[in-house]
Amino acid sequence: MKRSFAVVMILVGGIILANVALAGDVDDIKKVTLEHFVTLSAGNTDAHIDHHAVGHTTFAGDGGLLEVNDSLAEEKKSLQADFDAGVKLDLRITHLDVTVYGNTAVVTGYVVGTATDPEGTAVQTMTRRTAVLVKKDGAWKEVHLHSSPVVSPSE
Repeated sequence: MKRSFAVVMILVGGIILANVALAGDVDDIKKVTLEHFVTLSAGNTDAHIDHHAVGHTTFAGDGGLLEVNDSLAEEKKSLQADFDAGVKLDLRITHLDVTVYGNTAVVTGYVVGTATDPEGTAVQTMTRRTAVLVKKDGAWKEVHLHSSPVVSPSE
Protein backbone atom coordinates (compact mmCIF):
# COMPACT_ATOMS: atom_id res chain seq x y z
CA MET A 1 0.00 0.00 0.00
CA LYS A 2 2.80 2.41 0.92
CA ARG A 3 4.60 1.60 -2.33
CA SER A 4 1.44 2.32 -4.40
CA PHE A 5 0.99 5.63 -2.62
CA ALA A 6 4.64 6.55 -3.28
CA VAL A 7 4.28 5.74 -6.99
CA VAL A 8 1.12 7.85 -7.25
CA MET A 9 2.82 10.77 -5.48
CA ILE A 10 5.81 10.56 -7.83
CA LEU A 11 3.48 10.57 -10.85
CA VAL A 12 1.50 13.54 -9.48
CA GLY A 13 4.72 15.40 -8.72
CA GLY A 14 5.97 14.75 -12.26
CA ILE A 15 2.75 16.08 -13.76
CA ILE A 16 2.95 19.24 -11.64
CA LEU A 17 6.60 19.84 -12.56
CA ALA A 18 5.86 19.24 -16.26
CA ASN A 19 3.07 21.82 -16.14
CA VAL A 20 5.32 24.38 -14.43
CA ALA A 21 7.97 23.89 -17.12
CA LEU A 22 5.27 24.13 -19.78
CA ALA A 23 4.00 27.43 -18.39
CA GLY A 24 7.54 28.83 -18.44
CA ASP A 25 7.99 27.69 -22.04
CA VAL A 26 4.76 29.40 -23.10
CA ASP A 27 5.96 32.68 -21.55
CA ASP A 28 9.38 32.28 -23.18
CA ILE A 29 7.84 31.62 -26.59
CA LYS A 30 5.49 34.59 -26.32
CA LYS A 31 8.47 36.79 -25.43
CA VAL A 32 10.52 35.46 -28.36
CA THR A 33 7.60 35.96 -30.75
CA LEU A 34 6.95 39.54 -29.62
CA GLU A 35 10.69 40.31 -29.90
CA HIS A 36 10.64 38.82 -33.40
CA PHE A 37 8.36 41.64 -34.55
CA VAL A 38 10.07 44.38 -32.54
CA THR A 39 13.41 43.51 -34.14
CA LEU A 40 11.86 43.30 -37.62
CA SER A 41 10.12 46.66 -37.27
CA ALA A 42 13.33 48.23 -35.94
CA GLY A 43 15.31 46.91 -38.90
CA ASN A 44 17.57 44.93 -36.57
CA THR A 45 18.45 42.10 -38.95
CA ASP A 46 20.96 40.43 -36.60
CA ALA A 47 18.47 40.00 -33.76
CA HIS A 48 15.61 39.16 -36.12
CA ILE A 49 17.46 36.40 -37.99
CA ASP A 50 18.69 34.98 -34.67
CA HIS A 51 15.10 33.80 -34.05
CA HIS A 52 15.32 31.43 -37.04
CA ALA A 53 16.82 27.95 -37.21
CA VAL A 54 19.13 27.06 -40.08
CA GLY A 55 17.05 25.36 -42.76
CA HIS A 56 13.76 26.89 -41.65
CA THR A 57 10.98 26.84 -44.21
CA THR A 58 8.35 29.39 -45.15
CA PHE A 59 5.06 29.50 -46.99
CA ALA A 60 4.95 33.25 -47.57
CA GLY A 61 1.74 35.24 -47.71
CA ASP A 62 1.99 35.69 -51.47
CA GLY A 63 0.88 32.10 -52.10
CA GLY A 64 4.19 31.06 -53.62
CA LEU A 65 6.05 27.81 -53.28
CA LEU A 66 7.82 26.64 -50.14
CA GLU A 67 11.00 28.59 -49.40
CA VAL A 68 13.91 26.84 -47.68
CA ASN A 69 16.38 29.08 -45.88
CA ASP A 70 19.60 27.09 -45.71
CA SER A 71 21.80 30.07 -44.86
CA LEU A 72 20.99 32.53 -42.11
CA ALA A 73 23.77 34.78 -43.44
CA GLU A 74 22.12 34.93 -46.89
CA GLU A 75 18.71 35.51 -45.32
CA LYS A 76 20.14 38.37 -43.27
CA LYS A 77 21.89 39.83 -46.32
CA SER A 78 18.63 39.79 -48.31
CA LEU A 79 16.59 41.36 -45.50
CA GLN A 80 19.27 44.01 -44.90
CA ALA A 81 19.26 44.85 -48.64
CA ASP A 82 15.49 45.47 -48.41
CA PHE A 83 15.98 47.81 -45.44
CA ASP A 84 18.91 49.55 -47.14
CA ALA A 85 16.70 50.12 -50.21
CA GLY A 86 14.16 51.91 -48.02
CA VAL A 87 11.68 49.24 -46.97
CA LYS A 88 10.12 50.07 -43.60
CA LEU A 89 8.00 47.73 -41.52
CA ASP A 90 5.78 48.52 -38.58
CA LEU A 91 4.32 45.14 -37.65
CA ARG A 92 3.01 43.47 -34.53
CA ILE A 93 1.32 40.20 -33.69
CA THR A 94 -2.13 40.06 -32.09
CA HIS A 95 -4.24 37.21 -30.72
CA LEU A 96 -1.03 35.37 -29.89
CA ASP A 97 -1.60 31.74 -28.91
CA VAL A 98 1.04 29.15 -28.01
CA THR A 99 0.68 25.40 -27.61
CA VAL A 100 3.72 23.41 -26.50
CA TYR A 101 4.33 19.75 -27.32
CA GLY A 102 7.56 18.87 -25.50
CA ASN A 103 10.37 20.66 -27.31
CA THR A 104 8.07 21.78 -30.16
CA ALA A 105 5.55 24.63 -30.15
CA VAL A 106 2.84 25.88 -32.49
CA VAL A 107 2.39 29.65 -32.38
CA THR A 108 -0.59 31.33 -34.03
CA GLY A 109 -1.77 34.89 -34.38
CA TYR A 110 -2.48 37.75 -36.74
CA VAL A 111 0.21 40.08 -38.03
CA VAL A 112 -1.06 43.64 -38.42
CA GLY A 113 0.61 46.87 -39.35
CA THR A 114 2.15 48.74 -42.23
CA ALA A 115 4.72 47.85 -44.84
CA THR A 116 6.30 50.75 -46.74
CA ASP A 117 8.11 50.15 -50.01
CA PRO A 118 11.24 52.05 -51.12
CA GLU A 119 9.10 54.57 -53.03
CA GLY A 120 7.27 55.45 -49.81
CA THR A 121 3.99 53.72 -50.56
CA ALA A 122 2.55 52.35 -47.33
CA VAL A 123 0.28 49.32 -47.35
CA GLN A 124 -1.80 48.19 -44.40
CA THR A 125 -1.42 44.47 -43.79
CA MET A 126 -3.25 41.79 -41.86
CA THR A 127 -2.14 38.20 -42.23
CA ARG A 128 -2.73 34.94 -40.43
CA ARG A 129 0.49 33.47 -39.06
CA THR A 130 1.30 29.96 -37.89
CA ALA A 131 4.86 29.21 -36.80
CA VAL A 132 6.48 26.03 -35.55
CA LEU A 133 9.28 26.53 -33.05
CA VAL A 134 11.71 23.97 -31.66
CA LYS A 135 13.68 24.29 -28.44
CA LYS A 136 17.33 23.48 -29.06
CA ASP A 137 20.18 24.19 -26.66
CA GLY A 138 17.73 26.06 -24.42
CA ALA A 139 16.52 28.51 -27.10
CA TRP A 140 13.27 28.52 -29.08
CA LYS A 141 13.92 28.84 -32.83
CA GLU A 142 11.45 29.13 -35.69
CA VAL A 143 11.68 26.11 -38.00
CA HIS A 144 8.59 26.76 -40.15
CA LEU A 145 6.30 29.68 -40.91
CA HIS A 146 3.02 29.73 -42.79
CA SER A 147 1.54 33.12 -43.55
CA SER A 148 -1.63 33.91 -45.49
CA PRO A 149 -3.82 36.95 -46.00
CA VAL A 150 -6.99 37.39 -43.99
CA VAL A 151 -9.98 37.34 -46.34
CA SER A 152 -13.62 37.95 -45.62
CA PRO A 153 -15.77 34.84 -45.73
CA SER A 154 -18.04 34.50 -48.74
CA GLU A 155 -21.67 35.22 -48.18
